[in-house]
Amino acid sequence: MRVDARVARGPLALLAAGITLSALLLLTNHDDPSYSCRGSAIADVVNPEPEGSAAFRRNFFDSGRQCNRDARVHVAAAGTVLVMCTIGSHFWWRRRRNRRSN
Repeated sequence: MRVDARVARGPLALLAAGITLSALLLLTNHDDPSYSCRGSAIADVVNPEPEGSAAFRRNFFDSGRQCNRDARVHVAAAGTVLVMCTIGSHFWWRRRRNRRSN
């Protein structure tokens, strides 16, 4: 089956934008400049920072716990963006292909 380049241009652009945005979310980590994390979101998910105990967190701010939480949020957001762009691209491509065949 040969795909017409004009039919696939828009859905491929949407998919590329989703991949780019997901990569940017995975390569950043925290949103608050009051603490610093070791690495990117994907690095903190694979190798999380050490966290303090509940007693420690009761009295002090635990940057390790916050960095790990931020990393999990960024990975979840990147996955959501990628899934939504993939689904949108698929349906857009199918709709354009069906319109061309009619």
